[in-house]
Amino acid sequence: MAARIETPGTTIQEADAYYLDVLADLQAACFAQAWGAQAFGKLLALPGHRAWMVVRDGKPLGYALFQIVDQEAELLSIGVLPDAQGQGLGRQLLRKTLHICSNLSICKIVLDVATDNDAAIGLYKDAGFKQVGFRKNYYHKEDGKKTDALVMVLEDMF
Repeated sequence: MAARIETPGTTIQEADAYYLDVLADLQAACFAQAWGAQAFGKLLALPGHRAWMVVRDGKPLGYALFQIVDQEAELLSIGVLPDAQGQGLGRQLLRKTLHICSNLSICKIVLDVATDNDAAIGLYKDAGFKQVGFRKNYYHKEDGKKTDALVMVLEDMF
């Protein structure tokens, strides 16, 4: 039996080109550096790029964007609206991504995460990701400062 990806009252749906503005709005609400609808459109037009949204009562609350190249995947961005955090929605999006990767026999998933994002780091560690690298001053904060990033990998998970 496959692991349950959704919880009661929520659904996870694919976000294609129709949802570019929604994806951009979600990211802008979650992060200081937002890409915009045009950037999401360019990414989703590339082979191997997919996005998902978690929706409750018709309202998008979070998203995940990842790319697949050969037998590897990269989680490019994942976010949940600030007022919806702490409800397991990020975990649902990550599980969806891992489920898809499992079905495609992906052997490695890579991601970057800000060193001050304890909740996300915990989520990734709980899923089995291990730190393999460090990026100095990788993310730009709203106050103009920069923060470092951890490079994390999940390998041989399937």
